[in-house]
Amino acid sequence: MDNWLQKLDFTVDVDAICKQLEVAKSMYTATYDDHGYGPMFGGLGILSDTGDWNRGMISGKQVWVDGKIDFKMAIEKGINFEYNYDKKTKLCVGEVDRVITLIEDLGLTPRRARYTILKAGGKSSVHNDSKRGEYAARLHIPLITNDKCKHRIFDGEKIIDEVYLPADGSVYVMKVNMQHQIINESEKDRWHLLCSVYDQTGYTDFPITRNEMNVVKVKAEAFKNGVKWVEGGETLFEDPTRISPTHPQDLGSST
Repeated sequence: MDNWLQKLDFTVDVDAICKQLEVAKSMYTATYDDHGYGPMFGGLGILSDTGDWNRGMISGKQVWVDGKIDFKMAIEKGINFEYNYDKKTKLCVGEVDRVITLIEDLGLTPRRARYTILKAGGKSSVHNDSKRGEYAARLHIPLITNDKCKHRIFDGEKIIDEVYLPADGSVYVMKVNMQHQIINESEKDRWHLLCSVYDQTGYTDFPITRNEMNVVKVKAEAFKNGVKWVEGGETLFEDPTRISPTHPQDLGSST
């Protein structure tokens, strides 16, 4: 099996982040997504496409209709392309802001950062966040968890790896272009700080190539343009073979 998980060589102040999480939970209610990840998985946005905290938790896969992208649905549900979630929300303050800045300074290009919850007794769907072979990496900072909370990797229906990530200040990066699932078999909710990353410096074991990064940027711009085109009366767009900044095309499903 290919290497899919790496523990990075720095730690963060989990206690400080958890204090901020408790404040956030007292002010806002987590958003959940029944369609993509399962009704037990939700969260609060730290980096979003608009700067609003309640965007970024809905799976982008549902905007694909018969091989086409429904941009009208994307607008209605607040869905954007992963790379476009780059604006700080009011939850990106204090230690969380420091961590996001550190990730940026390391050349990992954080996007769509959020506090994520997996409810007690819950599990996500078995899913992959992009097509196999396409670049997709997530950074995880466990905040509130226990040894009954696991990440699982699948080969078909077979579990081929399973790990527990403790909330000890460690920071992890993992590939998510393979079938995976998170489970919480405990009686307490599990919380992680999670964000997409694009390693442009080779800091991790999962660097993105220059060509892959260019493709990500083109797709992100194409998605923005597709949303704009809806205002001109179009709703669904085919998934053509050629990508250009002015024509929404093979945008993938990693939103």
